[in-house]
Amino acid sequence: MIRIYSALFLAALIATPAQAVGEKGGFADAPFSIGGRLGAALPLGPEVIGGRGSQSAAYGARLRLNVHKKWDAMIDYDGIDLKGGMRVDAFNFGAVWRPRGRKPAEPYVLLALSGIGLDDFPDSNGQDSTFGFKIGAGIETELRGDLTIAPEIAYLQATKLGNNVHDFHAIIGSLNLNYYFGRKWEKEEPAKTAAAPKDSDGDGVYDSSDNCPTTPSGRKVDAKGCQLDSDGDGVLDYDDKCPSTPKGTHVDAKGCRVIVKGEKVSISLEVEFETAKHEVRTQYHGKIQKVADFMKKYPGTSAEIEGHTDNRGDEGYNVGLSQRRSDSVRQYLIDNFGIEAGRLSAKGYGPSKPIAGNETADGRQKNRRVVATITGNE
Repeated sequence: MIRIYSALFLAALIATPAQAVGEKGGFADAPFSIGGRLGAALPLGPEVIGGRGSQSAAYGARLRLNVHKKWDAMIDYDGIDLKGGMRVDAFNFGAVWRPRGRKPAEPYVLLALSGIGLDDFPDSNGQDSTFGFKIGAGIETELRGDLTIAPEIAYLQATKLGNNVHDFHAIIGSLNLNYYFGRKWEKEEPAKTAAAPKDSDGDGVYDSSDNCPTTPSGRKVDAKGCQLDSDGDGVLDYDDKCPSTPKGTHVDAKGCRVIVKGEKVSISLEVEFETAKHEVRTQYHGKIQKVADFMKKYPGTSAEIEGHTDNRGDEGYNVGLSQRRSDSVRQYLIDNFGIEAGRLSAKGYGPSKPIAGNETADGRQKNRRVVATITGNE
C-alpha cells in the first residue's frame, strides 16, 4: 500500500507543469512552490507503535499550487522514524489557507486527508496502512524573492494502524524551506468599453479637439471649439452688434465702426450742378443725407466739403466756382440736417485734383465732383 501512495505522489510531481503563462513570479505571485522540512515528532500512540512520549525524527516534503489569492492546493509527505526501526509514512492531500494572502511574514493553516502507512511493524507482515488526517499551522517568512522559511506545528492522526487495532497520533514540529517558481498567471482582462467622448462645455466639439473648453452655452463655434468672429473685427459674433463690418475697420466693444483720431473717410456726393451755377437742387437731397447720417453716427468727427472742376475755362474762375459749390453743400447740411457749423468746412480746389483725364467728356464729368472728407477728432 505504501508503494501505491509513493507512486501517486511521484506521478503528481511529474505531471505538475513547471511553468505557467506570464511573467516570472516570486513569493508574492508565483503559482508553484516546492519545499522540504526537518523536525521532530512526539508520538501519542500506544507503546508498541511509537512509544508514547518518545521523541522521533521527522522529515517531509510539500508541493503547492496557488489556486486563489488566499488558498493553495497541497500534496504533502511526512516521514517519522520510530524506535525499533519502524517508520510512519503519511501522504497528505489538502489545502493551505493564508488569511492575508501572500505577505512577507504570513501565518497559514493547513488541513489534509492522509493515507498513512507503517513499515516494519512486527505483527503485520512488515506493512500496514490506513487513512487519517493532518492539521497544522505555521508562519512563512520571505528570505528573498523566491525563497521562504516557515516554522510549523502539525497534528497527524491515523486509526486502526498496526494490525488494524492501534490508533496513531503524533505532534510534529518542523522547519520548512520553500522555493517558489513558475510564471504568474495572466488574467484575462475584461474588454474595456470605450468611454463616450466628452463635451464639457456642450458646444458640439469634443474635449479632445476643443481648444476653447470653457465656451459659454449657446455660442456658435468653429471646428476647434472657439467662438466665431465672422467679420474679423476682433469682436465675437455673440457680442457683435455690427456683424458685417469691413475687415480692418476700427470698431468699438460692440463690433461697430468708430472713427479714431486722425482717420479719414471720403464720401463722394455725386451732386451735379447746372453750368456755371452753384445752387444745390433738391433732387440730390438723398445723396447729401449720406454725409449727414455718417456724421450723426460718429459725433466725434468733422468734415471738409471739397469742390472740384475740370480744366476747361479760366482756372481762377473754376477755383471760385468750386468754392461756391462746396459752400452750398456745407450750408445744405447745416440747414436741412442740423449738422453743427463748427464741424463743417468748405474748400474749392478747382481743377487742381483731377481723378480722371480731361481729354474726354467722361473724364471731365468725373472731375466735376463734390467730396466730403470726414476726419476723426477723438
